[in-house]
Amino acid sequence: MRHFSLTQFRDVGEQAIQAPRATRGPDSGIAAAASSTPIPRHDDTVMWIIGTGLVLIAVIAFGTAILVSNFRDRALVEAKHELNATAFIIAEHCEGAFQSVELVQRNVVERMQSLGVTSSESLGRLMSGVETHLMLKDMISGVPQLDALIIVNSSGRLVGSSGFWPVPDISETDREYFKALTSDGGLLLFLSEPARSRVTGVWTTYLARKLVGPHGEFIGMIVGVIGLHHFEQFFESISIGKEVAIALFRSDGTLLAREPRVESAIGRNSGQAALFQDHWSVADGGDQLAALEALTHYPVVVSVTATAAAALAQWQHEAKIIISAVSLAALSIGTFLLLIARSRVQAIRRSRQRLGEQKLQLDTALNNMSQGLLMCDCEDRVILCNNRYMEIYGVSANMVARGCTRRDLIAHHFAIGLLAGDAEQYMARVAQKIARKMSDTRLTETTDGRTISVISRSIESGFTVSTHEDISDRRRAEHERDRSRDFLDRIIENIPVTIFVKDAHSLRYALINRAGERLWGVPREEAIGKTPHELFDPETADAIVKRDREALRSHSGLYAPEHSVTMPRNGVRLVTSNRICVRDRNGEVQYLLGVAEDMTERKRVEDQLRQAQKMEAVGNLTGGVAHDFNNLLTVIIGNLDLLQEEVAGNPAAEEKLEAIQQATERGADLTRLMLALSRRQPLQSKPVDVNGLISNTTRLLNRTLGEDISIALLLGPDVGPALVDASQLETALLNMAINARDAMPEGGRLTITTSNAELDADDAALHPGVAAGPYIRIEMADTGTGMTPDIVEHIFEPFFTTKAAGKGTGLGLSMVYGFMRQSSGHICVSSEVGHGTVFRLYLPLAEQAGSPVPLSQPATEQPAKHSGNAVILAVDDDRDVRATAVAQLQGLGYLVCEADSAHSALEILDQVGKIDLLFTDIIMPGGLNGMELAAKARAKRPDLKVLFTSGFPGSPSDPGTMFDDTEVLLSKPYRKRDLAKAVEEVLTARP
Repeated sequence: MRHFSLTQFRDVGEQAIQAPRATRGPDSGIAAAASSTPIPRHDDTVMWIIGTGLVLIAVIAFGTAILVSNFRDRALVEAKHELNATAFIIAEHCEGAFQSVELVQRNVVERMQSLGVTSSESLGRLMSGVETHLMLKDMISGVPQLDALIIVNSSGRLVGSSGFWPVPDISETDREYFKALTSDGGLLLFLSEPARSRVTGVWTTYLARKLVGPHGEFIGMIVGVIGLHHFEQFFESISIGKEVAIALFRSDGTLLAREPRVESAIGRNSGQAALFQDHWSVADGGDQLAALEALTHYPVVVSVTATAAAALAQWQHEAKIIISAVSLAALSIGTFLLLIARSRVQAIRRSRQRLGEQKLQLDTALNNMSQGLLMCDCEDRVILCNNRYMEIYGVSANMVARGCTRRDLIAHHFAIGLLAGDAEQYMARVAQKIARKMSDTRLTETTDGRTISVISRSIESGFTVSTHEDISDRRRAEHERDRSRDFLDRIIENIPVTIFVKDAHSLRYALINRAGERLWGVPREEAIGKTPHELFDPETADAIVKRDREALRSHSGLYAPEHSVTMPRNGVRLVTSNRICVRDRNGEVQYLLGVAEDMTERKRVEDQLRQAQKMEAVGNLTGGVAHDFNNLLTVIIGNLDLLQEEVAGNPAAEEKLEAIQQATERGADLTRLMLALSRRQPLQSKPVDVNGLISNTTRLLNRTLGEDISIALLLGPDVGPALVDASQLETALLNMAINARDAMPEGGRLTITTSNAELDADDAALHPGVAAGPYIRIEMADTGTGMTPDIVEHIFEPFFTTKAAGKGTGLGLSMVYGFMRQSSGHICVSSEVGHGTVFRLYLPLAEQAGSPVPLSQPATEQPAKHSGNAVILAVDDDRDVRATAVAQLQGLGYLVCEADSAHSALEILDQVGKIDLLFTDIIMPGGLNGMELAAKARAKRPDLKVLFTSGFPGSPSDPGTMFDDTEVLLSKPYRKRDLAKAVEEVLTARP
């Protein structure tokens, strides 16, 4: 970093700038000044301080030695006291253990006395049974240190034992206890030296009690076998250190038990010279501390020993700490004295060093700034410029030399092409700001696409300082942040569900998207900052706040299924909502995020779908019934025609047959309605001029509706042709007009309007089964009484009617609904009580390939009569229908072959030479229907004519429900004259 002294320019001016000092070292000037100041000598005070310090160190060392010695003595005393206390506790426990064994022996003696044992002979006789074994076993069960209890007679033979039954013949005369008690008449109780058990092999000792008779004679003894491992386990449980040993000696010095255990020492006697000493705890003759405690009533001594090293371990640790502390204190005192001695000599050197370090720190800080720094004096000459400035503007260190001005730097920036524009104008603006001593903040755009933020301000003595920061990355980050925020805002604004954010404490709305505005009917400007009680009615607001509180209490969120909400300005809507807690960086809930979806339209669509499914189910049922009923009517009507020919000339019979024929035709009309409901009626869909059809139909409606009802036609001039069956559309319009007439008993007005309509994807989604695209719309509006919503909901259901009994079948509008769905169209209704009803029919727009077919064109040409010698193949799976058809065809003079299935018909085609016409039913079992049969038959005989017949062609999805112009269908039931006409039409048709 280029750094020049401020006072240098202030004192010596430009001449000093041009003649810099030769040496730039940080200490050169300071060192020269320091050499002229003599370092003061050590005076008497310093020497006195040093002498006092040495004496203090000696006193501390002597006192430390005494203190460490005292600590050692105290550690030994405390260790000895702890060993004595431990020995006493162990002695008390061992005393109790031996007393427990002796108490069991006394109980056995009392038992013997109660049994009358007075001699060695009675002892062997009374105490050798299994009862004695069980008694002894029971008595030792509560004494863990007592492994066994045995009874020995005066001759040393084993009489009873707690461990064996039957008792083995074992002699105890070689045992120490037997010898001791038999040799000393005054000895009643004896503790033997340790020995291994003959049964278990573990170390045991024996506490034997002498048994005497009434006159003091020796009759035997009772011996308690005491397991020495019991004492070793107890010693282990109270062990107070690794270097501590606990031992149990007999009074003659024999070792009974020890922890830690030394197997080879058990049972050894150390002799009187080293009585009760633990030789196994100290190696190489080390010092040992020991505590002995003799049992009061038994010849046993407890020994607790520890090595001196273990006892002094804590003392050694404390001594090391004390010595280290004292040494550290002495070293500190010596160091302090040394520092005092050197303080005056090094005072100036430390000052210089601090100044150099401060300058280095300042240089380091300035050169590592993220901002460029430029400082100029009152004459605008550069006195300070850090590395970052040179990096930003591409300035070399040589250029930023003494005498360089701000103007030189700016001119350099323009010269290298870093800055663009007028350099003079730029420098004039900077100079103007500096002259006015004003702070200046500006953004400078470089030619390489960077943005430099420059902040200039004046300081004392006319100096100026400016910071230069490359904010390109920050501006890009801000731009990216703004872009991301804008992107997120657009998503939130355009998402089709309501999103709102509330403050978690006040529950005031902080954000609402566009969908929320549409759902509530309230602009967000009116909703932001308000609570639910300021927007919704009290009941709705209470419910909303309750859900908010539940979500906040859960600390996670709350989902509310479909529920009704009264919107501020949009009525009652059915919605689902989900609330999520949004936390800050500290984990505290700051906002409540809510997502609400309007389910009203979806619910309506679901209801329409259920209605369509219900209509489909009813249609399937009625279609099946209509099919079977049509077959029956075909047989009835066909045979009635044949019967009328036979009774010709009999007026009474002809009248009766005509009545029957009219009734069957009314039944046929009813089945046609059922087929329309089930969408299985055969349709001849063709481009139809809707305006022309309505105009022709209106003439019929004027006679049907009566004079009290006027009809107004508002026919769109540019309405295109609709793809529909014209006759079925006429019937639908007639049914709707009759319903309108019944709704206007006092007369009224019926308005029929036509127009083009376009259903987009959203409109189609509201009506299941309807495709988006162009349609022809027919509206039929009346001024009648109107309908309530519950009636409108069921208006298209089969057999639903609001008319009195016998006044309607309830199938008229159901037929219209089925016809519209079968025609790929749509029907809807809107009605209000007292304001009439409007039906809207949407018919698919026909392609403009040809002109629409005129309606009800009169026949201009009668088909020529065909020769009666034609051969017809009649195919039907119903035997009665087939027989009726054969009889009718034969009555017409045709030769007839018959088949009961498609496969049989194909066989006949292969066998019979001449067949002019195939007359076939469409729906047949066996895998081949009538359409498929016709295709196979024409493949065999291309010139074969085909006439179809059916009660219904099939399901709405089957291709058999639609026929093109080349096919002829004779719907069941049919009259004989209809059959004759259809056969003639097919036979005489040009190929």
